Amino acid sequence: MQVLFFVLDNPELLTPVLRTFYECGIKGATVLNSTGMGRVLALETSIFANLRSLFQGERHYNYTIYTLIEVDFNVDKLKEELENVVGNLDEDGTGMLFILPVIKAYGFGKLKQS
Repeated sequence: MQVLFFVLDNPELLTPVLRTFYECGIKGATVLNSTGMGRVLALETSIFANLRSLFQGERHYNYTIYTLIEVDFNVDKLKEELENVVGNLDEDGTGMLFILPVIKAYGFGKLKQS
């Protein structure tokens, strides 16, 4: 079992991203509002006050989506489909996708993903 994280930079794309997850076989995920370190430092720390102008008028958050997946889940297919929605993940302003192993998990029942 693994946990898949996707940080979506453009919150306006949340619904298409979740639809992509669903179409790729992910039937459940958790969505969290999140904020990058640069924004927090720029808006809340006087040392970084000159960075404020970079963030004024922009969105205040992104979304972090996470879900459990089986080891044999086709992550490459999901990545390809996500890039059709958000753009190339190697470009700034799109998002980040990463997967970590899960040693133990409770309360999830049997994962059923296609």
